[in-house]
Amino acid sequence: MKEVVGDVFFLSTAANITVHKRPTITSVNSDLICSGRANLSVSARSILWCDSLTRKTLVFIGINFETPILTATTSYLAVGNFNCVSATRKEVIAEVGATILDFEVEKEIYILCTDICSITLK
Repeated sequence: MKEVVGDVFFLSTAANITVHKRPTITSVNSDLICSGRANLSVSARSILWCDSLTRKTLVFIGINFETPILTATTSYLAVGNFNCVSATRKEVIAEVGATILDFEVEKEIYILCTDICSITLK
């Protein structure tokens, strides 16, 4: 296509442009563990997982993230990613619990963490 404005000639070529809506994270699933690996997930089409809220080093791509072995509570940053990144980023926490659980015994089988949980049967 050729367009003339005054003494200037403009040549243009048709281009196809696809506009994607920015991805959104609709829910966050943190995890509480005694120690070891946590399973974190978010609801979105694709996620970039970063190692902290400040450093933002990419550690995983995908919706379900299994952390490395943890001994302390750790926060991760989830960023929606589908051809562009989400405007909002979400903190997802792998919480390592260090307290003794207090609960009523209603089941026959319980799974407890060594050295930090106990149960008394009467």
